[in-house]
Amino acid sequence: MTALMYATQRGDEDIVNFLKEKGIKKEEIEFWLAYYEIDEHQKSIEDYTKAIELNPQYAAACNNRGVAHDELGKYQEAVDDYYQTGILYLKKIIKPGLWNVLAR
Repeated sequence: MTALMYATQRGDEDIVNFLKEKGIKKEEIEFWLAYYEIDEHQKSIEDYTKAIELNPQYAAACNNRGVAHDELGKYQEAVDDYYQTGILYLKKIIKPGLWNVLAR
């Protein structure tokens, strides 16, 4: 399954559209999950990092990069990614004004 297919199946059309708007080629998108599926975790990390650089709010990429770090035994990097994933998801569900109060 390609990353593009995966995002589409999950209903992440906003992610698919965002990547297309950024000029990311379909072939590049397809590698993201493909690398993980064939145990190319370091390459997967590099590609998820690229996705996060394009969209720092992309929580799923942050989480998936954490999984890849975990698979390589890079546990602190995995924890850092999981922590950031949690923050990103919390920001989505908490009202912006309340988030600013909590973040102090």
